[in-house]
Amino acid sequence: MCDIDGLFMRIGDMDRTELAKAYLMALKENADLSRQLKKSLERSQQTDVEPEPDTKGDWNG
Repeated sequence: MCDIDGLFMRIGDMDRTELAKAYLMALKENADLSRQLKKSLERSQQTDVEPEPDTKGDWNG
Protein backbone atom coordinates (compact mmCIF):
# COMPACT_ATOMS: atom_id res chain seq x y z
CA MET A 1 0.00 0.00 0.00
CA CYS A 2 1.26 3.52 -0.71
CA ASP A 3 1.33 6.49 1.59
CA ILE A 4 -1.60 8.59 0.32
CA ASP A 5 -0.65 11.69 2.30
CA GLY A 6 2.91 11.52 0.95
CA LEU A 7 1.58 11.14 -2.57
CA PHE A 8 -0.61 14.22 -2.27
CA MET A 9 2.24 16.20 -0.74
CA ARG A 10 4.41 15.36 -3.76
CA ILE A 11 1.63 16.39 -6.15
CA GLY A 12 1.18 19.64 -4.27
CA ASP A 13 4.87 20.46 -4.78
CA MET A 14 4.73 19.88 -8.55
CA ASP A 15 4.20 22.72 -10.98
CA ARG A 16 1.82 22.46 -13.91
CA THR A 17 4.55 21.38 -16.34
CA GLU A 18 5.61 18.51 -14.07
CA LEU A 19 1.98 17.48 -13.57
CA ALA A 20 1.38 17.54 -17.33
CA LYS A 21 4.49 15.41 -17.94
CA ALA A 22 3.44 12.92 -15.27
CA TYR A 23 -0.08 12.77 -16.73
CA LEU A 24 1.25 12.15 -20.25
CA MET A 25 3.60 9.45 -18.97
CA ALA A 26 0.67 7.76 -17.21
CA LEU A 27 -1.41 7.93 -20.41
CA LYS A 28 1.45 6.42 -22.41
CA GLU A 29 1.91 3.63 -19.88
CA ASN A 30 -1.82 2.94 -19.94
CA ALA A 31 -1.79 2.78 -23.75
CA ASP A 32 1.22 0.43 -23.68
CA LEU A 33 -0.50 -1.85 -21.19
CA SER A 34 -3.70 -1.81 -23.23
CA ARG A 35 -1.77 -2.85 -26.35
CA GLN A 36 -0.02 -5.64 -24.44
CA LEU A 37 -3.35 -6.88 -23.09
CA LYS A 38 -4.94 -6.78 -26.54
CA LYS A 39 -2.03 -8.76 -28.05
CA SER A 40 -2.20 -11.28 -25.23
CA LEU A 41 -5.94 -11.75 -25.73
CA GLU A 42 -5.47 -12.18 -29.48
CA ARG A 43 -2.76 -14.78 -28.88
CA SER A 44 -4.91 -16.70 -26.43
CA GLN A 45 -7.82 -16.71 -28.88
CA GLN A 46 -5.53 -18.02 -31.62
CA THR A 47 -4.33 -20.87 -29.43
CA ASP A 48 -7.92 -21.75 -28.50
CA VAL A 49 -8.67 -22.58 -32.15
CA GLU A 50 -7.73 -26.14 -33.00
CA PRO A 51 -5.33 -26.17 -35.98
CA GLU A 52 -6.19 -28.00 -39.19
CA PRO A 53 -4.18 -31.20 -39.70
CA ASP A 54 -1.30 -30.78 -42.14
CA THR A 55 -1.75 -33.29 -44.98
CA LYS A 56 0.47 -31.65 -47.61
CA GLY A 57 3.34 -34.10 -47.20
CA ASP A 58 1.18 -37.12 -46.48
CA TRP A 59 1.80 -39.93 -49.00
CA ASN A 60 -1.29 -41.82 -47.89
CA GLY A 61 -3.83 -39.31 -48.69
